[in-house]
Amino acid sequence: MRVQFADEPCIDVGGLEREWFELAARAVFDPAVGVFKTALGDGGACFEPSGSLPPRLGGHPRGRELYEFTGRLLAKALVERIPVCAPLSLPLYKQLVGEVLEFEDLACLDPDLCRNLDWLLGFDGVDALQLDFTVATNRSCPFGGGAEDAGAESSDGEDRDVDRLRYEGVRKAGDASVVVRALVPGGADVPVTDDNKRDYARRLWRHHVVEAGRDAMCHLARGVYSVLPPDLLSVLDAAELELLLCGSPTVDVDDWAKNTEYAGEYRRRGPRHAVISWWWKAVRKLADHDRHKLLMFCTGSARVPCHGFRALQRNDGKYQLFCIQSLPRTELRFPRAHTCFNRIDLPMYSSYAELEASLKVVLCMDATGFTMD
Repeated sequence: MRVQFADEPCIDVGGLEREWFELAARAVFDPAVGVFKTALGDGGACFEPSGSLPPRLGGHPRGRELYEFTGRLLAKALVERIPVCAPLSLPLYKQLVGEVLEFEDLACLDPDLCRNLDWLLGFDGVDALQLDFTVATNRSCPFGGGAEDAGAESSDGEDRDVDRLRYEGVRKAGDASVVVRALVPGGADVPVTDDNKRDYARRLWRHHVVEAGRDAMCHLARGVYSVLPPDLLSVLDAAELELLLCGSPTVDVDDWAKNTEYAGEYRRRGPRHAVISWWWKAVRKLADHDRHKLLMFCTGSARVPCHGFRALQRNDGKYQLFCIQSLPRTELRFPRAHTCFNRIDLPMYSSYAELEASLKVVLCMDATGFTMD
């Protein structure tokens, strides 16, 4: 795979590919797109309830296409061994590898709802709460159709709507509109009582963890499995899949320094050279998010491979350690990166303060984009 960015004179030898995966993952998981949101529990990405509705009910008109693209993107990144910022919520990882979902998985998506269901199961007198076997989803997708379109035929065939007969239509709720789904046939006429509250809790759990995102999960999995057959993923558990896909969540500076080569004037003394010592001192002082930004600037990816910095690679799949190359101070004022080769040109600064100031300037700039020397 080779990447060419528009209006950027560059040749892809690995760095552009890594940056493309990073930018594509950021874009598709952006909540403004309307297909993913941040889970309230574990902070991972989960399906946006409104965006994953059937299109005829106000869901994202290209939601299925985007979910399938996301699956292909993640699987391709896994094949290329490029860590990406794709922190899915745990229940999504579990479904991709075929793990059994548990009640506690609801806490990853909505801890308040999980606690409320726990309370409900231990409460006597549920009849007084006037609940029924329905659940409502706000129609908040910015790209969805209006309420007047709710009864229209889907352009790609209404028969593709998953579980479509359970949707009872669109209702007004103040200034907003909601899509009501029955948890059982005729759910609006079935009150929740002490006798059936366990069945209600089970069905509501299933709605939020499985059913509401079934269509989205179907297309996400279709995209993943079109690149990686499910039997290859079944040997992993959810935590292993996340680690392989997203890499390490933190930047370990000691590991970075340990797996770094030096060139030019820095080769002979290596980490004992004054400028190199200042460099690692400055990196250690950075906040973790700034370390990720610096890593993005140096390698084209803001994520550390699951095996650490020793597993940085070039475009042909072979390992390529990070390298710091010296340059005369008169030739260059600020550090310059060669992401395709995991290399940075570091001027021979005369003081720590000068190096730290230059590094801060680099971190204030956009860490993406390419030019040719």
